[in-house]
Amino acid sequence: MSDLPTVMPDPQLNDADATPEQIQAEIFVYVGQELKAKYAIEHGEYIIGRDASCPIRIDADLVSRHHARLTFNAYELVIEDLGSSNGVFIDSIQVQLPTRVRLDQEVQVGTARLFIRLRAEAAKQLAEALWDKDLGLAQVREQLEEKKYKVITTINRGGMGVILQARDLRIRRTVAMKVMKTSNQFSRENVLRFIDEAQLTGQLEHPNIVPIYELGIDDQGEIFYTMKFVKGTTLDDVLRGIRNGRQKTIEKYPLGTLLTIFQKVCDAVAYAHSKSIVHRDLKPENIMIGSFGEVLVMDWGLAKNLTTVRKETPEHPQEPVPDTPVAKSGDNLRGFETMHGLIVGTPPYISPEQARGELDRIDERSDIYVLGGILYAILALRPPVEGESVHEVVEKIVTSAIAPPSSYNQPARKSAAKTAGENSSDGAPANFVFAHCPNKRIPDGLSAVVMKALALDPADRYQHVEDLQTDIEAYQGGFATKAERASVAKHALLFAARHKKEVALFLVFAVIFNVVVIGFFLQLMHERDRARLSEKRAIDQEQLAAARLNELRGTAPTFASDAQQLIDENRFPEALEKIEYAIQQVPNEATYHNLRGNILQAQLRLEEAADAYTEALRLNPKLKEAQVNLDLSRRVLKSIGTDEQIKPAIQDELYKALMNQGRHSAAESIRDEFGMDKQRLNKIWRDTFDKHGLRAQRFETNGDGTVSVDFSYVAQPDFKKLRDLPVTGLILDETRITDLNALKGMELESLSLGHTVVRDLSPLEGMPLRNLSLEGSAVLDLRPLHDLPLEVLRLSTTRVANLVPLKGMPIEQLYLANCRSIKDISALDGMPLQTLTLNHTSITDLKPLIHSPLRELNLEGCTSLTDLRPLMEIATLESVLIPLQCKDIAFLRNHLGIKRLSYIKMTEPAEEFWKAFDTRAAGHSTPKQSARPVLLKAEVTPAAKEKEKPAEKVTEKTAEKAADKTPDKAPEKPTNKAAEKPVEKATEKPSDKTPEKAPEPPDKKPAPSAAK
Repeated sequence: MSDLPTVMPDPQLNDADATPEQIQAEIFVYVGQELKAKYAIEHGEYIIGRDASCPIRIDADLVSRHHARLTFNAYELVIEDLGSSNGVFIDSIQVQLPTRVRLDQEVQVGTARLFIRLRAEAAKQLAEALWDKDLGLAQVREQLEEKKYKVITTINRGGMGVILQARDLRIRRTVAMKVMKTSNQFSRENVLRFIDEAQLTGQLEHPNIVPIYELGIDDQGEIFYTMKFVKGTTLDDVLRGIRNGRQKTIEKYPLGTLLTIFQKVCDAVAYAHSKSIVHRDLKPENIMIGSFGEVLVMDWGLAKNLTTVRKETPEHPQEPVPDTPVAKSGDNLRGFETMHGLIVGTPPYISPEQARGELDRIDERSDIYVLGGILYAILALRPPVEGESVHEVVEKIVTSAIAPPSSYNQPARKSAAKTAGENSSDGAPANFVFAHCPNKRIPDGLSAVVMKALALDPADRYQHVEDLQTDIEAYQGGFATKAERASVAKHALLFAARHKKEVALFLVFAVIFNVVVIGFFLQLMHERDRARLSEKRAIDQEQLAAARLNELRGTAPTFASDAQQLIDENRFPEALEKIEYAIQQVPNEATYHNLRGNILQAQLRLEEAADAYTEALRLNPKLKEAQVNLDLSRRVLKSIGTDEQIKPAIQDELYKALMNQGRHSAAESIRDEFGMDKQRLNKIWRDTFDKHGLRAQRFETNGDGTVSVDFSYVAQPDFKKLRDLPVTGLILDETRITDLNALKGMELESLSLGHTVVRDLSPLEGMPLRNLSLEGSAVLDLRPLHDLPLEVLRLSTTRVANLVPLKGMPIEQLYLANCRSIKDISALDGMPLQTLTLNHTSITDLKPLIHSPLRELNLEGCTSLTDLRPLMEIATLESVLIPLQCKDIAFLRNHLGIKRLSYIKMTEPAEEFWKAFDTRAAGHSTPKQSARPVLLKAEVTPAAKEKEKPAEKVTEKTAEKAADKTPDKAPEKPTNKAAEKPVEKATEKPSDKTPEKAPEPPDKKPAPSAAK
């Protein structure tokens, strides 16, 4: 070892304090010659790194957060690099794979050096380990007789057994271990079936069939066999990723790659058929795709040796198939659990003879049928048949009610639409785009191959797997498949596609030859008119040149449009190139010069900008925008002092002028150039609002320069003045506004109309609203909201009764507290809701919510609600407030996602709730309703008292009275500190409990969100 520390630790430590079960070692960490740390370790795995969570933490240069893993046991010390930035070295040699460390070696991690020293007993054991060169034969045998496998984790569970990830301690490799379930080991038939599976699979030695390593019985008497552990994914997962539009999966697995995988599956099945073995349970879930392109056919548990004389099942009439619910496209691809009994296999991936229970007719062609079904799934991203129950699926298989894959191409045919249904269970549309296929369409040739393989009569199918592969190879090679019976024209098109270069050259030579012949013939026929013809050609050429010039000039608007788009994206240098090219084509267009001036002004190239505006005014003296910006640029240039700096006041004027012109991107560029902070921007807009005479409770400047304003309690804001300002968020709670037409055309993203008499929401149509609050308002009709991109909607304490207009909207947070007229929430079915308050409503059924990703749900005071069982189907649910009358709720214990549960408050942990619930159940007591919080006197304003009135009393008469009684002056600004806070972007945080009668006081209202 080089550069050893001056003081080295003793190589063997005293074992006086160590027990045999906890033999320890010590790790000394040196940086340079300084001992930085010392760690005592026992047998186990330790992460080495800079992160505080690492058991062996090293705070030194070039050390990654999780740098390496050290494994210590009685046989060896092994270190492994965890993908660190600077690597792990043993005696200056970099570690590429998990490597053993000797006691006389130095481990380098970054700039730190590690030395490992063992206690005496540990050193003795390590010396006697299996890999010691001096180990005797008796000791070798003793080591080999010890436990061979160490189970790491559970991979999967099936009907017959459990698949485990295990470590072969002797050969030192990771294997997959299948162990019979204990309940199955008492059945002789199950044991023989398990052994048959291992023996049969072990006989199939093929690169695309998972190899079996060992069949045996472990120390607990459980039967097991081990096989190759494959890191990768299943074909089912790949198809589901493509169906869900995952771009990485689509790019990694185009149709050509999937067909190559399918060919390898066919190779494995063909090899098994050569051994007279049929799989009988082929499906996408049983096809494993390794990380390095390997393809393995798994799960040969139902495989059958056709040469075996043993009769598997007595022949008698088929038992009825249970009417088990079956989900559509997505779930069918995941498959059913393998069915034992008369139906062998996994619907829908079974042949008609399997579906009819005709086990004696199952042969190689049955596997070919299922291979056709897998190819169907590869093409159409769905199984060949679907249904609402197993019985329906089996019925479609035995009657061959299968739509060709190509029928799903857009526009989809009626037959395909009826077969597919509207949507798959994982949310993918039934007629989605086949992004993995050429031109996003399923090839007709492959569709014909699929339908031939899926023929009802085995005699009409491919008779051998090789025949199916030949047709697939024909398609991959650019030839027509035999199954499609292509026409001569199709063969010709395919020939041209295979020989593109040759066909293109032929066409070019043919065109050239025809041109030469025709030209020579015309020359002979019109030699006398050569002069006139030459003159005519010259005129034609001149006209053509003029036409091309006009055509080139016609592209100028496109470049100008591109320049404006680049300005909006803050890409001013590229925008300048585009507009200058447009000016080259059409130099007399004033608007192009004006746009060029805008770009130069945003880059603070003010002299050039002034020249551009001057040219624009020369071409069009009436161009007001150019005149305004010319004057602005000259004022800015005039203000530049000897230090060549623009005065702050002029900076503010320039920024404000750009914002008022709607040139937000240019304003952002100016803001960044001058380093304007939020406080300075707030002052700019405060002065602007004061200048316009606008009284606001508070306002906030957003990241993009736009403004959110709170006009709560202001009698009647002047919206005309707001139109010239970049306002994207408004709070108009407790105002006298009755008509929203004044807001029409504003680019609002957040709006609050709480406790107003507004009824008509139609002026909001077309706004980019994402956050809308109507709490305590007089609104009844929600139809104008249907096409808005709302994410948050507050309707608490309103008389709204019909939620149908909300159907299909992208709402994530919906507040309906105290809306007692609401009884039916079926319109919420499928909505992407995460937070929903329904307290004190008249709902009776929660089933419409089972398809929403709900996290919080408030059902307090829902006296008509009795059945809470639909909550078990909402896997994402975390917090629930349930009504008092619901006592039969023990089943909710089985919902693993619920963290907070209560009759009273949303913050109560589920564990505490169940403790109290059990206590009440034992004492037959009823939970008490918590006392309602009381407002401090300083917080009770007249507006707050008015808000305590129930929503049911808001009528047209009361609205008129409210308008008549509203004073000319706005009420005094709330004195509490919360009201003085600036408007913040609304990050919706649903409250744990919505009050029963009155909404929250004004100082707790959410600020409008102006985020774009």
